[in-house]
Amino acid sequence: MPLVLSGWIASAWACGLAGLADSLSGSVLLAAPFVLLFAFAGGGAGDAKLMGGIGAWLGVVDGFVTLLAVCLAGMVLGVAFAAWKKRLGTVLANLTSAAYGFLQRSLPAVDDGQKLPYGIAISAGTVVAAGFTWIWRTRTS
Repeated sequence: MPLVLSGWIASAWACGLAGLADSLSGSVLLAAPFVLLFAFAGGGAGDAKLMGGIGAWLGVVDGFVTLLAVCLAGMVLGVAFAAWKKRLGTVLANLTSAAYGFLQRSLPAVDDGQKLPYGIAISAGTVVAAGFTWIWRTRTS
């Protein structure tokens, strides 16, 4: 909560109500997918809180870039983790089953398999997004 609250306060201090609105929206944008994962797929609540705090500091635009980078980092980490645990075949079968179930509008039950330390993906994705955003802004200004 200190990360979230400090982001909201800093945004409100710097940009008034518009900054606070952007900060609140960024928190919701980044936390929402992880809240859904927590509620329905066994994700961690800490991941949702961390992403909400990051969104409070970044706002909507930079938060969206960060969310994409975190998702990509999560995919890479997931494949690497599955390969390391020698479960890549099982993971790919589960993904195929989930994709088919999504198309049929019925998701398969979540198995109680290996847990992925997603904080690593959040950190890596945030760093990549920060670098990308910095390069983008440096080149366009």
